[in-house]
Amino acid sequence: MRDTERRIYKQIIDRYARKHPGEWMAFNQYLEKSRAELVDKQFGQLDQGAMRFAGTMPSDLYNQIRMAAIRFFQIDMDHKYFDGEFLKEFKQFRVAQKL
Repeated sequence: MRDTERRIYKQIIDRYARKHPGEWMAFNQYLEKSRAELVDKQFGQLDQGAMRFAGTMPSDLYNQIRMAAIRFFQIDMDHKYFDGEFLKEFKQFRVAQKL
């Protein structure tokens, strides 16, 4: 991830947190609860045999970041990108300890 990309995403995240403080606080509480309920914290499994839960974010925030990725960097931020590059840089959205 380039510095410019990282900086723009950070600005979007900070703006979202300022404009939607209630949703941001609720999201962080949800994230803490989700982490506490994991059966396998390293790989992010909710129960035995379930799919991994690598990371999450509010859908409005995801859409804003995805639109910026497409508009400024011509990156289609699919699940592979979100689960890999993005979560390596923005660890506050990780649920699993390991990607």
